[in-house]
Amino acid sequence: MAAPQESPALTAADPRIYVEINEDNSSGDTSTLFVLRNHGGDVAHSVTVEPLQLLSGSASFPIVDHIAAHENREVLPDLGNEVGIFQRDDIRQIMLREWDQAGRGSGTVEPEFSRKMRVTYTTYSKKQIETTFDLVFLPIKFIVRKNHNELHGDRKKPYYTLEIRNIEITPVSQ
Repeated sequence: MAAPQESPALTAADPRIYVEINEDNSSGDTSTLFVLRNHGGDVAHSVTVEPLQLLSGSASFPIVDHIAAHENREVLPDLGNEVGIFQRDDIRQIMLREWDQAGRGSGTVEPEFSRKMRVTYTTYSKKQIETTFDLVFLPIKFIVRKNHNELHGDRKKPYYTLEIRNIEITPVSQ
């Protein structure tokens, strides 16, 4: 992961939420866990991962009340009834459908599918800050790895098909 771009308007005390994805399916679980890490000097309040809205479905996230400095919290996406019951916290499912639909429309097969996402939060003094990032899905790797694991009984072998790129942390204009 490249170092996030931080606005010079941030102070040393301001919280800074970095986002990571944990898609370790070694236990057979298919969830995509978002890890929110506060690398700043103070508590981040009302940490909100904004919903991912796609034509093929949406994913919402629970609001995290607070994340202390140098701590993290984990949140799972909720795809609701967009997918089967055992895939409701696997964001790759709607991203795969969206990528497939885009490819059918254009007649091309792209190796990556990316969407901009945003996390908002406030300081104790109500200063609003946002972290934006690109959620990058690697659909070909997902399909090949998933099929390989199922064919060879290797269901617990992890395969990583999501990346976080282009993180920017800035105060929100008021």
